[in-house]
Amino acid sequence: MPLTRLPVPAPPGGDARRLLSFTWVDALIILIISAAAALTLPAFRTLTPDNVAIFKENRLIATYPLEENRNVIVKGFKGPVEVLIKNRMVSVIRSTCPHQICVKSGRISRPHAQIVCAPNHILVTITSSENDTLDAIVR
Repeated sequence: MPLTRLPVPAPPGGDARRLLSFTWVDALIILIISAAAALTLPAFRTLTPDNVAIFKENRLIATYPLEENRNVIVKGFKGPVEVLIKNRMVSVIRSTCPHQICVKSGRISRPHAQIVCAPNHILVTITSSENDTLDAIVR
C-alpha cells in the first residue's frame, strides 16, 4: 500500500507549500545563532580557584593555597581580622569592626569572589592561576 500525503490546510491567503518550505534565509539564521553560541562558550568556562590573596590598604600582604586548611590572623587598621581557609572555602570568622559585615558575608569559593572589611582596610579575594582575561565582573 503506497503512502499518501495528508492534505495540509492552506494558510489564509497563501499557498500550503510556502508554509512548510525551508529557505536559505532559515539556514542563514540558524548558522548565525549557532556561531554566536559557539563564540560565547569560552566566556562561560569555569576558572579553578587556587589561592587566597589578602590585601591591606591595597597592598598584597599574603597569599595562601586553598588546599591547605588554616587560620590566618591579619593585623587590620582597627584590630585583628581572623580569616579561615577550610575545605577550599574562605571566610572571615572574627573581626574588630563595629558592624561585622565581613563576618556576616559568609564563605567564598569562586575565583574573583571577595570579602571586604572596610574599617580594617582588609580585602580577601580568591585568585586563579589560569590566565584569565576578564576586565570586569558583573552579577
